[in-house]
Amino acid sequence: MQQSAYDAFVGQTFGDRYRIDSVLGWGNMGGVFRATDGQTGAEVAVKMLDPVLLSEDSIREELIKRFQREITSTKTLHHPNIVKLLDSGTHDEDKLFLVLELLDGHDLEGFVDEPMPPERVSRISQQIASALEEAHDKGIIHRDLKPGNILLTKSYGLDEVVKVVDFGIARMQESHHEVTAVTKAGSTVGTPRYMAPEQAMAQPVSAQTDLYALGCIIYEMLTGDQVFYADTEMMVALAHINEPPPALKVAGMPEAELAQWQALLAKLLQKNPAERPASASEVVAALKAITPESADAAEQVRVAEESQPSIDMAAMNAAMGDVQELPTEEAQAPEVAEPRRANDDSGIWIIAAVAIIFVVVIALVAT
Repeated sequence: MQQSAYDAFVGQTFGDRYRIDSVLGWGNMGGVFRATDGQTGAEVAVKMLDPVLLSEDSIREELIKRFQREITSTKTLHHPNIVKLLDSGTHDEDKLFLVLELLDGHDLEGFVDEPMPPERVSRISQQIASALEEAHDKGIIHRDLKPGNILLTKSYGLDEVVKVVDFGIARMQESHHEVTAVTKAGSTVGTPRYMAPEQAMAQPVSAQTDLYALGCIIYEMLTGDQVFYADTEMMVALAHINEPPPALKVAGMPEAELAQWQALLAKLLQKNPAERPASASEVVAALKAITPESADAAEQVRVAEESQPSIDMAAMNAAMGDVQELPTEEAQAPEVAEPRRANDDSGIWIIAAVAIIFVVVIALVAT
């Protein structure tokens, strides 16, 4: 759908409660609106799946499952650095929507083209890691952590609060065994620029998969450069699988501090997941040690959030009830792309089976 199609929803009321006030953005998978809650008068964000895509039988089942998965994963997470899911439902019987807290800010994507001050990198990274710790403790792996899914907001009276968003391709685990597996076997979802080797090879993912992505993001924030550059997404993924990460270079950074950052990144970007940090909390501790002046950034956000009027999340989840369901086809549906901005060249894509990847590598070496 184009912007004009989303503009047509302005003035309508979703779920007999949420009046659509304006269009905030749109992408391949749907649109996001600014809306007013008719019961409380609060401003909220309404995220709607593209109804045109939902009408396509070949991808309908996967879209609905992904929508349901985002509800299931997000509503179990209650953390000041994770976007809050407030409600969900259908509009006009076939338009699926989520209601999220409305955030005042911008995504991190717009800030990583230039090096950021190390103290700010530490504050942002501590909050991301704290959010990941909450998700991982609940058995949820994000699988698509990237700057576009990290919002820098003004919240709780603070100037910069991180909010991790878009759990639409998250996978839930129980005792390290996957219990929700919508993705086709042998296929890969995520964004190549931040993709751990095991994810690029369609192998099982874990909390360490998200920590690898965090390492890529930290590198970008410190340097203004990607960890790996290549002509195609396939070549970027192959670099993550085969190439050692470049040495960290930050102009003007004291040698001792540079060594600490390099040591953290070397651990986060290990090819073997077992050699990465054991948990996100370990990453938080390392960041505090590197930049003591930025220590306890996540704790400051938690304290600030607790000083705000409380939301009874248990009552809210009970009010939401069961996830809205639409009829789905029994046949397996192909992977489809997550929402992205028009100028965002990342997305969800499928890498061939591991054998094919190695054939490509061999061909490249031969040339």
